Amino acid sequence: MRRAIIGAALAVAALLPASPAAAQPAATAPPQPAATAPPGAVTATAAPRRDRALSIGLPALQGLGGLAGYYEQLLPGRRWSLVTGGAVRAGARGDFSSITLAAGAEARYWLRGSAIWCDAPPRSMVGWFAGGRVDLAWTHTRDDTDDRSLGNNLGVAVTGTFGYRFLIRNRVELTPMVGLGVTRETDLGGRLPGFTRGTARMGLTLGWFF
Repeated sequence: MRRAIIGAALAVAALLPASPAAAQPAATAPPQPAATAPPGAVTATAAPRRDRALSIGLPALQGLGGLAGYYEQLLPGRRWSLVTGGAVRAGARGDFSSITLAAGAEARYWLRGSAIWCDAPPRSMVGWFAGGRVDLAWTHTRDDTDDRSLGNNLGVAVTGTFGYRFLIRNRVELTPMVGLGVTRETDLGGRLPGFTRGTARMGLTLGWFF
């Protein structure tokens, strides 16, 4: 009798439906989409490094009746840069006129490699610099009244320079500078003795970093 009661209870339990909690699978968290920046958002990126520049000398400060152009390259170590350039100048005074062809090179030491209003990477060709340059200039002079040549002259100048470079939008450079030095003038025809004189210069360049 006891066995019959236990068997009947097991049969009834097997016929009952499972509870709702047991029938449902375990809840899982829905997948989350990857975070993306909203449309039009600006993300911060480091300014690209540019170690070369092409510039022109602005005649207003350099006293040029012509054109001067320069190429500058930052050297390994990021402390020094090398500037090379050339110029063509024309001048006139009274009955005389002249034309000058010049070439020069300058080594610049960048004191900090950073500048105000500038987001260029550290150790760039910006801010304060000190340098030394050597220039060669060949000048031909004419007497326009008599229409005759007065000869050729060679000038060799050694100058110490100091200046500051601004960089606009990590591309456009503006560089005012001053310098003091000495120049040796030699008459290539040998008619006049050579002489040495002190020189002061003030310059301004406008250029493009790349």
